This record gives sequence, C-alpha cells and structure tokens, in this order.
Amino acid sequence: MRTQAILPLLIVALCFSASSLGCGDDDSGGSGSRHVKVFVTEGEFTGNVGGLAGADLICTASARKAGLSGGWVAWLSDGNVDARDRILDAEYRLMDGQVVANDKADLTDVMLDLNTAIDLHASGAPNTGDPDVWTGTLASGLTDTTCSQWTNAGAANSGKFGLANQTGNTWTDSGSQFCDELNRLYCFSDDLVK
Repeated sequence: MRTQAILPLLIVALCFSASSLGCGDDDSGGSGSRHVKVFVTEGEFTGNVGGLAGADLICTASARKAGLSGGWVAWLSDGNVDARDRILDAEYRLMDGQVVANDKADLTDVMLDLNTAIDLHASGAPNTGDPDVWTGTLASGLTDTTCSQWTNAGAANSGKFGLANQTGNTWTDSGSQFCDELNRLYCFSDDLVK
C-alpha cells in the first residue's frame, strides 16, 4: 500500500528534475518547443522610426493589427546596442511555423544561411512588395550605419538594410541606403511561444 502512494510522488519529483523523461511540457526541441516568432512589417518607414523604442512600438502595433499579443522588438542596432543583444536566444520561426534559425548563434553565423527568408507579415501573408528592411546590422548581429540611431530621415545620412527575400548574409546586410528611403522592419517576439 505504501509503495502505491509513494510511486506517484516519485514520478512527480522525477518530472521536475529531468524533462527528458517526457513528463509535462518539454521546452527543448520538437514541434511543440517554445520559440520566438518573427515577421517583416507590411508598412514601410523612413530611417526616422523614433529610435529603437519607436521601432519596437511599430512592431507591437503591427502584431496587434494581426491579433498577436505579447511584446515585440525590432531587429535594429543603434550604435549603443547590437540587434543580437535585443532578442531572446531561442529557435526562430515565421508565423506559419517555418524555422528561420535554430538559435541566436545560427541566426548570426556569417558562414551559414537562414533556413528560410523572413518574408511573411504578422498576419502570415507573404511579402509581395519591396523586400528592403532597415537593420543597421551586419550579418554577425553587430551594429553598422543607423540613420543617426534611427532618428534621421535625411538624404544626407544612411542606414544598413537587408532583404526580406534572402537567406544569405544579405537578409540583414545588403548595403546602405539613404535614410529618406522607405523600408520595412523585422520584428521578433519578446516572449517564447509554443
């Protein structure tokens, strides 16, 4: 009788200490693993997006318009912080579940391509327009030119941009454009989702 009462407690204790036993939710891999959602905005913006905080608000507004909750951050560097340090380290997936990169090291590995381009909007619809995306970020995830920290829309300044239809380094580093150009933003969820 005592063994029958102790066995369920032992199983619960094992589940807390080793997720590999298949007990409850397992956040480490598989189709049900927790991940970061990624999309490219439908809207296009000059290089003056109100700094990083303004860009994050644009991402959040784009997500809300598509019925998505949670926090969202733009894939932007500004000279004080690198884009790679603004996002969570997890698996990155498009809105339809396609894997973009396995983790942050994979996302910023200059020798590897992304698994798929970040070419879907928050609604899950494909981007059929201009693929240019403001990034201010090299393929390594480090800062490059940033339209005066994303507060300048003048033709005399420039910012690094990427291409939403590419999987090579040009997804984030395709050169520089004048800050009066209209480009999209990449947005990453600031919460892990399942």
